[in-house]
Amino acid sequence: MNKLGALKILPVPLITGKGYLILSIGIVILLTGITLQVPFVALAGTIGLFVFSFASYLFIDYVTQRRNLRDCLISAHIPSVIYSGVETALTLKVEMPSLRQLHLLELRPDIPAELSVAQETYTMALSPNQSEGEIHYLCTPLERGQKEWQGLYGRIRSGSGIVSWQFRYDFPEALTSSVYPNSFMRGDKSQMAFQKLRIGQNHINKLNGGGREFDSLKTYSPGDDLRKVDWKRSARGKGVLVKVFRPETHQRIHVALDCGRRMGNRLINRSQLEFAADAAAHLLTVASRNDDEVGFFAFHQDVTSKIPCGRGSKQVTRIIDALSETELSPFESDYQHITEWAQSNRKRSLLILITSVSNVAGMEQIKNSLLPVRSRHIPIVFCIADRDLIEVSEQPAANLKDAYIISAATEQLARIEHQRALLEKSGIDCIYCDATHLQHMLRKKYVDMKTSGRL
Repeated sequence: MNKLGALKILPVPLITGKGYLILSIGIVILLTGITLQVPFVALAGTIGLFVFSFASYLFIDYVTQRRNLRDCLISAHIPSVIYSGVETALTLKVEMPSLRQLHLLELRPDIPAELSVAQETYTMALSPNQSEGEIHYLCTPLERGQKEWQGLYGRIRSGSGIVSWQFRYDFPEALTSSVYPNSFMRGDKSQMAFQKLRIGQNHINKLNGGGREFDSLKTYSPGDDLRKVDWKRSARGKGVLVKVFRPETHQRIHVALDCGRRMGNRLINRSQLEFAADAAAHLLTVASRNDDEVGFFAFHQDVTSKIPCGRGSKQVTRIIDALSETELSPFESDYQHITEWAQSNRKRSLLILITSVSNVAGMEQIKNSLLPVRSRHIPIVFCIADRDLIEVSEQPAANLKDAYIISAATEQLARIEHQRALLEKSGIDCIYCDATHLQHMLRKKYVDMKTSGRL
C-alpha cells in the first residue's frame, strides 16, 4: 500500500442543495420584510443574524473537516503489472479516527490517459463506530505503456449536508503500473485437445497429430484420416485402429508486427495495434509452452524491435517486454523489412505477419515482400479488416450520393478479396478478419498447422 501525502490544496466549500435551500429562506425573509415594510433596523438585524449564523456554521465545519482530513490516512494499491484490455482495481483504504458524527466521503482518483473506468466517483459513509472503509476503483487500460496515478480528489460532508468540502491528496511518489499486452485467453476444445495430444493422452477429440513420431493407437471414428489406419493391427483385433502421431516440437515461430499508420485505426476505444499486440503475445506464449522456438520483430518505416528465435519462459518474457514498448508510427510501413528478415534467417520457420490493409496497394506490397520468403519459410498473413469500410458497404442507400459511396466501398472490398485470393494461389495463406477475432484466429491457425503436420 502506498500512503498519500499531505493535503495539496486546502478544503474548498461547495454549497449543497440543502445549503441553497437554507440560503433561499434568508432571501424569502428579506423579500417578505420589504413587502411588509418592516423597519430597516429590525430587518437588517434579522438578516445579519441569519448571515452570521450561516458563516459561523461554515467556519466551525471548516475547522472540523480540516482536522478530519489532516488526521485522515488514505492508502492506495494497484498491481505493478496490469494487462491491456483486462479490468483491474485501484484499491483505496481510508481511515478517519477523528470523526465525531456520520460523514460522507467521495473519492475520485486522477485517471491516467487511455484508461477506461467503470465509475469515476465512489462514495463511502464513515462514522465514529466505523471509521475505516475500502474502495475498489475498477479500471481497464486500453493501451500498453506506463500508467501513473498522481493522487486523488475528494469531497467530504457531515450528516447535516449543508456544505461539502473539496480537497486533493497527492502521492509522495507516483503510483506506477506497467501495462503489458494481454497474452491470456480462455482455452477452447481444440486447444485442450492439442495439449492432451502433446503429452501423449489418448482423448484427442478427433484431432490426430501430424508429426513423424508414433504415439499410440486409437479406435477409428468418422473424420479420421484413412491413410493413418493400421490395417495389420486392425485385422488382428475387433475394430479399425488409427495411428496417432505426436506433433513435432522445437519448431520456429516468428511474428512480424506492423506498427505503421494504418494500425492506428481505433475500434472499441482501442487501436488495432493494441489488439495485434495482445494476439501476438498470446500466440507466442502458447507456442513456447508447446516447446517451439519463438521470435519477434516489429517494424514500420524502420525495424524497431528484433528478437531472434529461442525457447523458454525467459524468451517469452523478453518478447512481451518488447511488445509492451512497441509504439505506433505516423508513417506508412515498409514491408521490405520482411524480405530482409528472410535473408538473415536461414533456418526454416513459420512467419506470421500481422498488419492492417484497407486498399489494394497494401496487399500488393505484402505480396511482393513475401514471395521471396516463400521458398525457405512458411509465411502467413493476418490482415485486420477495416470495419468502417465494411459497415459503409452494408448500409442502405438513402440517396444518390450514399449509393456512390456504398458502391465505392463495396468495390474496394471486392478488390481486396481478389488480391487476397491471388496471395492464396501463390502459396501464401492470408486471413482477413476483424481485430476482435484476431487472437482466436491466430491460435486456431497455429493449432491447425501443428495437428495437420504442416509445420
